[in-house]
Amino acid sequence: MANELAHSKSPYLLQHANNPVNWKPWSDDIFELAKRENKMIFISIGYAACHWCHVMEKESFTNNDIAGLINKHFIPVKIDREERPDVDQIYMNAVQIMTGQGGWPLSCFALPDGTPFFGGTYFPPKEFEGILQSLVATWLKESHRILEAARQVKEGLVKTDIIKGDVINNNKPDDAYLHEFINSWEFQFDSYWGGNSGSPKFPLPASLSFLLNYGMRYKASNITEHVRLTLERMIQGGIHDHIGGGFARYATDKKWRVPHFEKMLYDNGQILNLLADFYKFEPSEIIEEAITNTAGFLKQNMLAENHGFYSSWDADSEGEEGKFYVWTIDEIRNHLGQNADLFIEYYNIQKAGNWENGKNILYTETPLAAVCKNHNINPTEGKKIIKDALQTLKQVRSNRVKPALDNKQLASWNAMAIEGLLNSFQALNKNEWLTIAQNAGDFLIKHAISENGSIIRNCRKDEHAIPGLLEEYAFTIRTMVKLFETTADDKWLKTTKKLLSYTRKNFKDPDSAMFFQAEKQNTPLGMRKMEIMDNVIPSANSVMAQNLYLFSVLDETPDYQEQSLQMLRNMKSKIQHKGPFFSNWMQLWLWFVNPPFEIVVSGTQARLKAEKLQQYYLPALLLVWKNHESDLPVFKNRYAPDETRIFICRNNICQKPLTIVGDVLESMGISPDNH
Repeated sequence: MANELAHSKSPYLLQHANNPVNWKPWSDDIFELAKRENKMIFISIGYAACHWCHVMEKESFTNNDIAGLINKHFIPVKIDREERPDVDQIYMNAVQIMTGQGGWPLSCFALPDGTPFFGGTYFPPKEFEGILQSLVATWLKESHRILEAARQVKEGLVKTDIIKGDVINNNKPDDAYLHEFINSWEFQFDSYWGGNSGSPKFPLPASLSFLLNYGMRYKASNITEHVRLTLERMIQGGIHDHIGGGFARYATDKKWRVPHFEKMLYDNGQILNLLADFYKFEPSEIIEEAITNTAGFLKQNMLAENHGFYSSWDADSEGEEGKFYVWTIDEIRNHLGQNADLFIEYYNIQKAGNWENGKNILYTETPLAAVCKNHNINPTEGKKIIKDALQTLKQVRSNRVKPALDNKQLASWNAMAIEGLLNSFQALNKNEWLTIAQNAGDFLIKHAISENGSIIRNCRKDEHAIPGLLEEYAFTIRTMVKLFETTADDKWLKTTKKLLSYTRKNFKDPDSAMFFQAEKQNTPLGMRKMEIMDNVIPSANSVMAQNLYLFSVLDETPDYQEQSLQMLRNMKSKIQHKGPFFSNWMQLWLWFVNPPFEIVVSGTQARLKAEKLQQYYLPALLLVWKNHESDLPVFKNRYAPDETRIFICRNNICQKPLTIVGDVLESMGISPDNH
């Protein structure tokens, strides 16, 4: 018999709908039930593409003995962390306080009022059953021990993720701290494989974006070289799907070879954005191909008929991790025939397998030209052989059972994908990507954004809709500005203003100028948190602080920049020298230290000249254009009917207007011959 999750629309929750565990979805009702029956709450959190979530379900949640124990003594609650990252944050923080580590599946036990007291991540079935029995015995005979543990955890939770306003430090950010931050981080760099030293290796697009910006602004070639090395190693590695495009969530090894095979929209949208930035900085064939393949993956596998993007592809298919992606050497030989030898050497295919059970993950290390030389093949011919072989294997792979698709459509993740496609359009001028991005922007306006400026996180305006968190507002605002920059359509700017006004009214903490993760009325357990640490997805507060800085220039609203600066001051004591985990904050620090340019293009040929400029990686905050007069503050007194003029400004103070794109580039220290 199905449990209550059968009524859910979350693919992750539906995966557990037929478990013998009497799962309930997260709601206020569970606390009333737990109090009435005097039962502990067991909270299990995961997501649809999570391999170890599947393992724990198979081992424990389909086990009738374990299910019976849970159902008798606990109120079991299943949560999709992608739908409710605010709830996940509370219980993840609790587990980290208790154990020093976290991850998914997250397993947390709580009092009837939801206060956590014990937890961990994945538990093998025997250990898990023992934990359940021990907790039941303690609850029945020594409940005071559990109550004391809950009290201590709650004390720790109250102190986490809340930033107080810094009223003492009124100094503006300086160069010295910025360079000190970089110097301390450099010791973590992996000088051969890229990224940070050790394993596992996660793509961290926001941190690489900051490093690229810093390296370009301060002409630090060692830093930009590290970014190039990291991107190329990622593209060559198994974390990159050489056949179907896109990137897996992370690599389990230090060489980017063995992926954790799930593919997430937020990863691929952000990586696409970063690749486009680097191509603008230093064009190369390997980066161009990665952009094209990643955009192709998003279009072919993540784009819905309603023009929004789905959330993820599972790590597993047919119950096996990575089965869809890996190959035996015999399969390669059978499908590629006489061209197999070149492919086998280039992609490191081994008879015994380069992974598990005789299976091979595709990754490259030796340049194709060198491999072609070993086989007495012309490099041009070799490149065609590899390209045709990949197409052949893609066709073969299309007949395999595909990994499950999580068809949730999350507003913030869609915004990240749109931004990546827009930047890719700017870099490579492929109009199809602009069309997809604009349609996806319209999807957000239609399905996620309300007239009053509020956002629905899961893009469903029905009884299953989940109120947006700060993440939704931060990334959607940033993407709407990018849509305005790219298209000059005022509707995107109008939407931005509406969202920004709503966010400041409903999320801002008046005491610190920071933003809470959720609106007051939507705060779980009454614990109003702030998301401040940059990770694979940069913190919503750091993105909002950047949005305020940007919009203060775009709309000439100085109080926005004052709030942005106050937020940055608040964070200085937290940042210290923690490398990538505050890199998006340091991006903002860089803006205050070395203010970027604002570029305004006005006149009948504005679009043509703006698109040419957007092909370069510029030390600019924004680049906006209009081919007609506009009443926007940034265009005031900058339109002439008979000529197209380009204004280079800083803090709304502009140089004499220029008319030639090359002159504009040279004035910013960019070589027009770079492309």
